[in-house]
Amino acid sequence: MLGANGAGKSTLVKILSGAIKRDSGEIVFDGEPMNAASPHDAADRGIACLYQEPALVPSLSVEQNIFLGRELQIGWGVIDLAAQKRRAHDILQQVAPRLDPSGPVHALRTSERQLVALAKALLSDSKLVIMDEPSASMTDAEIEFLFETIRRLRQGGKSIIYITHRLDEVMAVTDSLTVLRDGRHVVTAPTASIARDRLVEMIAGAHIDPFERPARAANSKQLLAVKNLTRDGVFSDISFEVRAGEIVGLAGLVGAGRSEIVRAIFGADPADAGSVSYPKGDVSVSSPAQAVAAGVAMIPEDRKTQAVVPAMTVAENIILSSADHCSIRPFGIVRRAAAREIVSRNVRRFNIRPSGCEDRRIDTLSGGNQQKAVLARAIESGADVLILDEPTAGVDVGAKAEIHRHVENLAASGKGILLISSETEELLTLADRILVIHEGRLIREIEGHSTNALELTQSVLGEYGRKVADAD
Repeated sequence: MLGANGAGKSTLVKILSGAIKRDSGEIVFDGEPMNAASPHDAADRGIACLYQEPALVPSLSVEQNIFLGRELQIGWGVIDLAAQKRRAHDILQQVAPRLDPSGPVHALRTSERQLVALAKALLSDSKLVIMDEPSASMTDAEIEFLFETIRRLRQGGKSIIYITHRLDEVMAVTDSLTVLRDGRHVVTAPTASIARDRLVEMIAGAHIDPFERPARAANSKQLLAVKNLTRDGVFSDISFEVRAGEIVGLAGLVGAGRSEIVRAIFGADPADAGSVSYPKGDVSVSSPAQAVAAGVAMIPEDRKTQAVVPAMTVAENIILSSADHCSIRPFGIVRRAAAREIVSRNVRRFNIRPSGCEDRRIDTLSGGNQQKAVLARAIESGADVLILDEPTAGVDVGAKAEIHRHVENLAASGKGILLISSETEELLTLADRILVIHEGRLIREIEGHSTNALELTQSVLGEYGRKVADAD
């Protein structure tokens, strides 16, 4: 199953696995209509799902995780430990013979946890195994072993739905493929019947002309400079700069390392090598608070858990990063009149709804209005560079257009914007330059106003220029 970010693959998997309800249509599984009430119900019917982040209990052993909820019992609730150990050993021999059944899961790499989750699926004798990006964290040797396991499962009569962005894997292991785009079915066909370049076009959609807008004249002033930034096993040797008045886009597949790169710049995660020059100079940054002091603010990808403080009001969320600007020093007492002025100004500027929402808990607002409050907070921090990670995710069309307008205005006022988006159209609309991140590396820089959806999709898939290389 293939599709760009946001095509609907994960949603479809959640419906098949019983995690969310469908609104219409039907599912026929093994010749019978199916309406799984929960993931446990789907598992009982023979459907197992392996997510990119395996759902395991880190404090338990490999064996305990494999049998969790399906323990072998002697009777009266007593677990047959000897039988479980033998069975765990037999299953692991099929998928991960080097793993110690008694070893703790927290000591395993992500790729090894994927294999434990696969062993758990085999225990239940599932007829259908859904694998969502299983190879994202695996080495080449581990991927090849996974493919061997998939081939054995297929020969044993099991069916596999394999979700991936890597076309090499599609060609190597699948019999047929299905492409989704924008929540709709595009094609289902034998893998061998579709040429590789045609497949990329199907994923990207129609070949459209470059977005027609004049290139923004960026200021020559450098605000942010990243040089050879590396986090071992996540991303490596990342170098770029953001200038005043410029919107720089980061494009890439989910898991390519985009969010991890900006988290390292923002001091939320440590880097193992490289350097970052901030708007306030070459200062040492090891926390988000230090990044804000150095002139960088960030809107993180996960609004609910990382951006808003749900129990606080809209007003309190807006002034979180600017309380120092309206406080009496050195006592830290907030001047209420100054705080009210900041809040009122931003509620008007961003049209945050409903009217009079300042004293309401922010979690009572719509996603779009929450995001506008978070953007207001970032601006009020006084930062010269704003990192926006999926700034329009989960907002309606109207709120998205408003946020786009504010981002354009910020660039026009001289701010530097570093924009991460999984939406091709959003990057083409806003970005002056687009940096393509593929498997943790910066592989290409594109002028944003000179490209199109097909070329950008080819780039993030690592397919751009491949036909020329093949011809050589």
